[in-house]
Amino acid sequence: MNSHRKLAIFVVPFLLIGGFIASDFYIEYQADKAKVFQLLPFEECDVINQKCILKSGELEMNVYDKDGLTKIHSSFPLDSVTLFLVGKKESIETYPLGMKESAYY
Repeated sequence: MNSHRKLAIFVVPFLLIGGFIASDFYIEYQADKAKVFQLLPFEECDVINQKCILKSGELEMNVYDKDGLTKIHSSFPLDSVTLFLVGKKESIETYPLGMKESAYY
């Protein structure tokens, strides 16, 4: 066995462990980034009658108004939600929403 193979056999375990640790840090960094999802209505959206389901991939949100409060129930836990409503004349209204009961509401 030549010296290059001996060195490779010695170095490979350290590279594997280092790569595993580096990939864990990278995945954690990517998970902490803020994400923006474009949610589209699943069917006809009626917020007042609590029949408004918005979807983006596996993420589903039920948006409804109860007692003057706009509430969102999501299929994934969320830290914060900002609701953007775009009108017919490209007017944008922003509504930052806070967590009420749990990360799903």
